Amino acid sequence: MPYQVPQPKIFACTQSKILGEKIAKAYGMELGNVIFSRYSDGEFQPSFEESIRGTRIFLIGSTHPGPENLMEMLLMA
Repeated sequence: MPYQVPQPKIFACTQSKILGEKIAKAYGMELGNVIFSRYSDGEFQPSFEESIRGTRIFLIGSTHPGPENLMEMLLMA
């Protein structure tokens, strides 16, 4: 049985959800599900709600303003 390449998936950071939805719609795809858990000490953790193993993913996000958006994107990568 030949290996089938999974369909790529698009995910967006919290500040770029609207842009991510527009990009996904333009490609005829749905935006992937990711949940960002925020803790009382200010830390956060992204959790993908679907399997991404062996899948090519595209992250939509902005690194401006501040380091929090950059850290969010790095944790997703």
